[in-house]
Amino acid sequence: MKFFTTSLFLRISFFILIIIAPLSASAENNVKTLIAAVPASFPPHYQIDEQGEPYGFAIDIFNAIAEQANIKVSYKVMPTWKGVINEFKQNRADAIPNLGITNARKEFAFFTTPVETSVISILVRTDNIDIQNIQSLSNRPTGSVRTNVGTRIARSNNLKEQLTIFEDFPSALFSLMSGQIDAIVYPKEIAFIYAKQAKVDSLIKAVKLPVKVIKRGIAINKDNIRLQDQLSTATQQFINSNAYHTIYKKWYGEDDPIITVKMVLMSAAIAIFLIVVSLMLWHYKSQVALSRDLKKTVHKLEETQNELYSTNQKLETRVLERTQELSRAVNDANNANNAKSDFMSQMSHELRTPLNAIIGFSQLLETTLKEDNSIDFNNEILTAGRHLLELVNDILDLEKIEQGSLTLNIEKTNLEEVINESVSIVSANAKEQNITINKSIGKAKNLIAFLDSRRFKQVLVNLLSNAIKYNRENGSVNVFVESLGEHSLQIGVQDTGIGISDEELNDIFKPFSRLSKSMNIEGTGIGLTITKELIELMNAKLDVKSKVNEGTTFLIEIEVLKTDH
Repeated sequence: MKFFTTSLFLRISFFILIIIAPLSASAENNVKTLIAAVPASFPPHYQIDEQGEPYGFAIDIFNAIAEQANIKVSYKVMPTWKGVINEFKQNRADAIPNLGITNARKEFAFFTTPVETSVISILVRTDNIDIQNIQSLSNRPTGSVRTNVGTRIARSNNLKEQLTIFEDFPSALFSLMSGQIDAIVYPKEIAFIYAKQAKVDSLIKAVKLPVKVIKRGIAINKDNIRLQDQLSTATQQFINSNAYHTIYKKWYGEDDPIITVKMVLMSAAIAIFLIVVSLMLWHYKSQVALSRDLKKTVHKLEETQNELYSTNQKLETRVLERTQELSRAVNDANNANNAKSDFMSQMSHELRTPLNAIIGFSQLLETTLKEDNSIDFNNEILTAGRHLLELVNDILDLEKIEQGSLTLNIEKTNLEEVINESVSIVSANAKEQNITINKSIGKAKNLIAFLDSRRFKQVLVNLLSNAIKYNRENGSVNVFVESLGEHSLQIGVQDTGIGISDEELNDIFKPFSRLSKSMNIEGTGIGLTITKELIELMNAKLDVKSKVNEGTTFLIEIEVLKTDH
C-alpha cells in the first residue's frame, strides 16, 4: 500500500511538470519587445553611431528606465521628426523618448513625469542688437523647424507672414548665417550643439529672455495602459536616483572651458604687477614713516643738546657724544632718503617699461579680438595697465616734490588754451559717465601767465577727473573764470557730486587720504596732494569749498602778468 501511494504521487508530479513547463516557456516567449521611435539626428538626445545604432541623452535615459521596468527595447530610427510622430500615431511604435510635452501632443499620447526641461530661445547673429524678445521679431524674417515646438510658438505670436519653416535645424542655421532670416525660434542647448559641430557657434547668440521652457517626458501610446503604469513608476523612481544625475552630467555637465591658458597668463601678469606696485607703496610709506621718525629723533637730539649746553658746561664730553649720535642719525636719515630715491628711480624704469609694453600690446589686441569674452578681458588689462602707470607716475611726482628735485619749466602760458585742452582730455570720460561739462571762461581770453604749462594742465586734468569721478549720475561739472582784480583771476572747477564733510575737508590734501564715501571708487589718495604742491610751486593758491550731497568747488588763484589785447 505504501509503495502504491508513493508511485501515484510521483506520477501526478511528473504530469504537473509536463503541463506547467510548456506554459512557462510560452509565457517567456510571449514577452513583447517595446518599440521606440527616434529621429536620426537631434543632438544631444538622438544620434546614430557608425553601426547605425542610436545613442544620446534620451537613449541613455530611456534604456535605464526600461531596464528598471524590466522591459526590452527595440529602436526604430526615422530620418525626421515627422516620421517619428507618424510611426507613433499609426501604432507602429509604442513610445517616443524625451518628447516635448505640449497640449497638442497630449491629444494623441500619454506622458510620464518630465525627465528634462528645454529652454526655447530666440537665436540671432552675434552682431544683432535689435532683437531682445519675441515681440522684436515683428516684421523680421524668422525661421523655425517644422516638427519643433518653436513653430507653434512663433505662429501663436502672430509671426505667420514672416515665418519660414525648415525641415531641419542645419538648414535654418545656415539661412541665419547667410542673412536670409534674422532669427530662429528653437531649443537653445540643441541649437548650440549643431552650431559647434558646424564651427559657427561663435557667430550666433541667444537673446537673454527665453521664449518658453518646455518639459520633456516619455510619450506612450494612450491605449497601452499597462505600459503607461510600468514606465511612469520606473521614471519617477529613476529621476531621483544617482544614475539619472550621472547620465545628465555625462551629456550636459561638461562644457568648453571659459578660462583659457592665455587668460590665466594675462591675469597672472596683472596680479604680479599689482603685487609689485603694492609692495612699492608699502615700501614708500615705510620710508616716509622712517624719515619722519628720524626727523623727530633729530629734533629731539637738538633740544637735548641745547639743554645740556645751558645746564652744565661740564657735560661737554657727553654733549659731544650726543652730537656724534645726532650726526650718525642724520647720516642714516640721508642714506635712507638716498636709498629711497634710488629705489624710486629704479622702480620707475622697471615698472614703466613692462607697463608700456602691456598697454601697447593690449591696444594692438583691440583691433584683432572678436569674441566678447576676449574683448572684455583685454579691456580689463588695458584699464588696469593705464591705472598702474598713472599710479606709478603720481608716486614718482610726489617723491620728487618731497625731495625738492622737481624742476618746473616756467614760461608764458595762454590760460584759455590750457583750460580748453584740459577739458578736451576728460570730455570722453565725462560722456561715458553721463556727466555734462559746462565752460564759462570768457574772462580768460587773451590772458597770459608765467606757469609750467604741462604741470598746470596736469593740475586742471586732475581736478576735472575728480569732479567727474565723484559726481552723481547725470551730474554736471562747471569750469569758470572770475576776475579778482587787474592782475589776478580765479579758475574754478565745480561739481554736483557727493560733497565733503567739514571733518574730512582738512585732510583731503594729505598723502593717501581717502574720503569715507569714496572707498569703493578707484584712487590712491595722492592726486590732490600733488595738485596742491604743484600749484604752490608755481606761486599760485588752491582753495576748496564743499557741502555734503551738494558738491565741491576747487578754486585756483593766479597772478596775470600780461594781457595780450
